[in-house]
Amino acid sequence: MLEAPSTPSLQQSSPETARPLVRHTRRESWGRALMLWERENKRGYQFEDGEIRVFAKPYFELLQPAKKPDPVLRHKLREQAVASGELEPVKKRKVGIGRRASAPVPNMDDQITVFESLFPDAFHGTAWTETYRSRAEGRRLKRHRDPAIAEAAERLGTEALHACIDRGDYAEVYQRMVDVVANTDLATRQQLEGFRRLKVDAELARSMVGFLHDVRSGELDAMARLRRALARQDFRKVPWTALTAPRALLHPNDHMCVRPSVLRAQARLIAPRYKPSQVPSASDYSQCLELAMAVREHLTKAGFAPRDLFDVALFMQLTLGASVKEKLLAAMVERRAALTEDDKGENETLKTALV
Repeated sequence: MLEAPSTPSLQQSSPETARPLVRHTRRESWGRALMLWERENKRGYQFEDGEIRVFAKPYFELLQPAKKPDPVLRHKLREQAVASGELEPVKKRKVGIGRRASAPVPNMDDQITVFESLFPDAFHGTAWTETYRSRAEGRRLKRHRDPAIAEAAERLGTEALHACIDRGDYAEVYQRMVDVVANTDLATRQQLEGFRRLKVDAELARSMVGFLHDVRSGELDAMARLRRALARQDFRKVPWTALTAPRALLHPNDHMCVRPSVLRAQARLIAPRYKPSQVPSASDYSQCLELAMAVREHLTKAGFAPRDLFDVALFMQLTLGASVKEKLLAAMVERRAALTEDDKGENETLKTALV
């Protein structure tokens, strides 16, 4: 296996990693920001332009989640806040007398070891391609992502959906979305049922188009606008998978189909404080993307560049599943044993040099 870099900084997460990067809807020039604290109905933010700004509760809605997560910028903003005295530096926890060290857990290098044992040629090999992406011959399977992406581009493109709205066929927007997702294994029939029951009006149709193509309307995030429109029809328990699958099919490099159970399993390894909620929200989705992009970055640096975020999601699902749990633990044990042997070798070298 190619030598992999250390796990990204998400592993040493602080409470700030539970908060999304935001931007001020009326002050684009300030750049993105990280919330530092909240007290007495006020919040303090470290902005990309170097300034710390404080907002009272009536103005909280002006700070909306930034479009693209950026773990590097998050770290930079936190360091700026530490330098200015707004935040305390993260202190490494020491294991002292009477305190038990936490049990070791696998990391992403161990996941890569398991993944390579399952698919030696990784994401661009024949086995992976024919299993999860497409086949040169034979019928399309629901787990094949490439034909689903192509279908989404054809049926859910901006022009196609706006044509439905222009002719007043608002329900067709949702019917197309449901049909495209139903041709995949990304969501179940039951998870899609709520969308089938909707009485779709113009606002509901436009909100879905805005969400699918990540178009902000006024001061509301695209997801927030759609959730508000759905709530008016008392559709509040929207499944993560059914909601995010069509957007991921349209923009596979920038968006993902969220399976909370898989992300929770991944977070236990690299971001223990992260816990996606059961109810989709713009801020939670931003955290989901940030976690997935940290995994993609690690895979790419390790020489296992995925095609898109579908590959990343499948990587997490396959390497953290119950069926490979023993393999994952074995990979961790082997890696830790190798590190111990390296330490022994360094000690012997040092002793020889001192003689």
